[in-house]
Amino acid sequence: MDNQLKTIMFKQINNISKQWKSLHDNFIKISDKNSIKKLPNRWMRFARFTLLAYYKFEEKRCFMRAAALSFNTLLALIPVLALTVALTSWIIKDTNTQSIENLANKIITVVMPADSSNKEIEKIKISLGNQITKFIKNLHKQIEVDNVGFISFILFIYLGLRVVVQMEDSFNELWNVPNPRALYLQILKFTPAIIFFPCCIMIALTLTANENFGILKDEANSFLLSWIVKGLFILIPFIFTSAGLTILFKFTPYTNVSWIAATWGGIIGGTLWQLNHLASTFYISQVVINKDFYGKIYGSLGLLPVFMLSVYFSWLIILYGALVAARVQYHSSPLEETIIDKDAEPSL
Repeated sequence: MDNQLKTIMFKQINNISKQWKSLHDNFIKISDKNSIKKLPNRWMRFARFTLLAYYKFEEKRCFMRAAALSFNTLLALIPVLALTVALTSWIIKDTNTQSIENLANKIITVVMPADSSNKEIEKIKISLGNQITKFIKNLHKQIEVDNVGFISFILFIYLGLRVVVQMEDSFNELWNVPNPRALYLQILKFTPAIIFFPCCIMIALTLTANENFGILKDEANSFLLSWIVKGLFILIPFIFTSAGLTILFKFTPYTNVSWIAATWGGIIGGTLWQLNHLASTFYISQVVINKDFYGKIYGSLGLLPVFMLSVYFSWLIILYGALVAARVQYHSSPLEETIIDKDAEPSL
């Protein structure tokens, strides 16, 4: 009996050893970025595609690009919002400030998702929203039909266009496009993508934050209905975010991007966006609020560095999705075989 038990244990250990060796060998094959051998399994091809995309992400200095885009976004965010509010108020003759507050709250929700049931989180987010609203109102008052207002108007437009142009330059670098568009072509070509992408994000947030959805989620008694509702809460924002990113990747680069490449970039970017949403919710709820990590240093502005980090990670996700789309454009889909970069991408 003892010999039989030893034999069984020896076989189990031997099987584990073989599986570990096989996993180690597969990892070596996946991590060899200079290899052009066809990998046998789709998951291995997808893993190598992801790894090669990360190598390219570093090579293209995307971390630095995301930091620069984040800085310019933070610099232009409030002035552009003030300009938008001023133009909207002038067109529809509406002086109500409630729309400004709603817009500020939407932006905070986009970049800093958290559990809305936590009263402390809601209190801090409302406080930050009030500060942003107050700043927007002050800038709004400065935009008047005089010399100072005209200069402010031009400056705000310049700040907004600077972010858009910098985004196009980053995308062109990822697609190895040597020259940017002319300014008038940038405005015409970017308009659908710039409008569609934020609208998709706002629609996804509005649907998931809808009171009817919340009631349905709370009253889902059966196991099956509960899982269906939870699936909708994940699927709806993923679909809209992926669609917005797909349009962004399709029309922003100064080259003919295929719908397949743009869709792959949108799917990967939408997935990472959702994962970042869940991670941000956990981080804000557990670290920022419960541990009061930033409050001890920044006081009432405790969520401000979190806001800045959220903008940075959002740009990282957008750039990585764009890089995936570029690799699919010049190589193949993540589930197929990839080849060496220099044999596929056009030179600058």
